[in-house]
Amino acid sequence: MSLRNIPLALAAALLLTAGAVQAAAPTLDLSAPRLVRTADGVSLRGAVCRAGPVRIAGRVSASLDQLNAAGGQTASRPIFLTGAVSGRGPGCGYYDVAVSEADSRLAVCATTPDGDRACRPVE
Repeated sequence: MSLRNIPLALAAALLLTAGAVQAAAPTLDLSAPRLVRTADGVSLRGAVCRAGPVRIAGRVSASLDQLNAAGGQTASRPIFLTGAVSGRGPGCGYYDVAVSEADSRLAVCATTPDGDRACRPVE
């Protein structure tokens, strides 16, 4: 191989391998959290689901995060999901958590055992 062909060979190799490298598909899909007025105050309700036919081995954890004005996390508390998000096939976990009306900027976040994390702000 001559030196003139090295850039061409390198370009061909990159083109051949580019199809094999794909961005990771999201593994979690969070529904838009809803604020619901109840007899006891205000409740935040929503769902955390698998995004498509992906297998999640282990338990998905969820949290309610308080955000500052810049969108950074200032506090977090775990929230309980009912239903199975892990495993195969369609699966969703649902939450219903009491919140204070003073909680202004909130986001619901979910994390897989592999560390994939998805968050959805409460609007």
